[in-house]
Amino acid sequence: MAKIKALNKNFSGEAYGLNFVNGEAETSDKWTITMLTEVGCTVENKKKVKEDDDQKEDEKAPEE
Repeated sequence: MAKIKALNKNFSGEAYGLNFVNGEAETSDKWTITMLTEVGCTVENKKKVKEDDDQKEDEKAPEE
């Protein structure tokens, strides 16, 4: 999942199929991320958070 930051930090509304609130939205769609990068939006990758969640799942003992 990636966090998208719009050029206008006060923007709240729909753009590129995403719902922005206070200039921020989230998506995992690669095409949308590419397009928003090309128009100047900042993209923060949240993949590390997801990997940490997966590790926590792996550490749990299997249920029998």
